Amino acid sequence: KATVKPANATNKKVEWTTSDKGIATVDDDGLVKGIKVGEATITVTTKDGENQVGKRYFFKTAPEKGGEFQFALLSDMQLKVKTKETVKFLGQQENDFIIFAGDLINTPWKVSEWFDVEGAYEAPGEEDRGFFDCLSQDDDNARLAQYMPIFYCPGNHEVDDQRVCFDKEMAQNPDSWNWSIYMQMFRPLYPEQDYTVNGKRYYSVDYGDLHISSINVHRWHSWDGFEFPGWITYDDISPDSPQAKWLQEDLANSDSKYKWVVMHWHMLNRGDDGYFPVSKAIADPSNPEKAIYPDGDYAWDVLRPLYETYNVDAVNFGHSHVYERYLINGVNYIEAASIGNNYRSSDDPYHPSGNMPIIEANQFRSIMVVKVDENGMNARGIQASMEDNGIGYIGRVFDSFNIAK
Repeated sequence: KATVKPANATNKKVEWTTSDKGIATVDDDGLVKGIKVGEATITVTTKDGENQVGKRYFFKTAPEKGGEFQFALLSDMQLKVKTKETVKFLGQQENDFIIFAGDLINTPWKVSEWFDVEGAYEAPGEEDRGFFDCLSQDDDNARLAQYMPIFYCPGNHEVDDQRVCFDKEMAQNPDSWNWSIYMQMFRPLYPEQDYTVNGKRYYSVDYGDLHISSINVHRWHSWDGFEFPGWITYDDISPDSPQAKWLQEDLANSDSKYKWVVMHWHMLNRGDDGYFPVSKAIADPSNPEKAIYPDGDYAWDVLRPLYETYNVDAVNFGHSHVYERYLINGVNYIEAASIGNNYRSSDDPYHPSGNMPIIEANQFRSIMVVKVDENGMNARGIQASMEDNGIGYIGRVFDSFNIAK
């Protein structure tokens, strides 16, 4: 139940052990694998047998089907000004795990954006906002990464070299698009470690009665969105793509009571990033300055039918740093990404389909917490900061939905 961590293990070999291999195992790198419900003590000892006792943390293995659990949604932390306090508030909600919809940091190769490393460069104003600094807060009863698994999907900011976003030559060379840093950081989720375009950056897990499918759907502009070839689509989700075929099989083969999908690119929203179809852009023959999408929108035309066919309960995404929720043919589409800042403009258009959000809440920071128990699935949007006009309060539930099966 406790993790004992050496405080002075520099230049020393350490050994990890578990008190009960039937409950949980641990490998030489300290990776813990839960086997079944129960309690086990994970201990790390230096080669000379000296124990250095650090803070005590614990985690719970997933419940059996029918068991109760709670999780929260995160995305788009990116060292934003108020991210740390919002994440701490999320950590005080007694969650069992987190689903993270991409854009963990801004620049993957900057070590200070991930870790607090002495001597590493930190941009002015970004001190103490690193990814693991935020996700390891444990004061004021916050429980985060030390206590629970986090299931990620990549966002556009997880590409190794962000120059692909603005350098035309790199943008047009798929060999420049790699995800090695992100995928090595979370190696257990991506055992194949294929960093290249259309590598396997998708997986699924079961947690109690919930099936979670994580896929890689995002795009980014390298220059003016209307200059051919315009926006980059990183990994293919066309009907015959390996990722789309995998998702169809994954959802079809799941017998879980509830199904959830996490992806970074918004299916639809009113953020100031605008709406662009997820497919290859070409120059309009009648106007070379304009990009057109002859293959339509694979997110809307390929993924959405899969979600409806296989009874997916919810899809959460990020990217535009807004809070919006849609309900379309029984599927909840959620962007609960107003974590550290907000990119919503009052005059942003609705999706071309005409679908409008059930709720928009962008005047304050917020989180979503989802509980599954014998009564069903209950999701709550919770206010995490005060409105400028003083209306509302931290902890107020401003959005909710229930699914009973």
